[in-house]
Amino acid sequence: MVFSPECSHCQHETEEMIAHKDELKDVQIVMITMHPFEMMKEFISKYKLNEMPNVVVGRDVFYITPGFFTMHNLPFLAMYNKKGELISGFEGSLGINSVIEVFKSNQ
Repeated sequence: MVFSPECSHCQHETEEMIAHKDELKDVQIVMITMHPFEMMKEFISKYKLNEMPNVVVGRDVFYITPGFFTMHNLPFLAMYNKKGELISGFEGSLGINSVIEVFKSNQ
C-alpha cells in the first residue's frame, strides 16, 4: 500500500486493515510513503502498526514507487500472490472485504 500520512483515504484504509487484522494475519503488508521520516513514524505510532508482525512500513526516498506503478491517486494497493506475481492493483480506497476477496480468490 502506497500511502500519505496526511491522506484521509489512506488513514481510513489503514483503520479498516487494523479492524480486520485477524483476517489479514497471513498476508504480508508492505506500506510505502514518500513523506518525511517523522511523519511516517507518527503514522506508525498512531495506528500501532509496529504491533502487527505482518506489517512493514518504509519510505521511498527516491520516489520510485509512483513511476513503477504508474499511479496517480492514494492510497494505491498492489496485491501480489505467494509467487510474487502482481494479481491486482487499485488506486483509491478499496473496501477491506474486497481486498480479502482478492487474496482468497488467488490462493
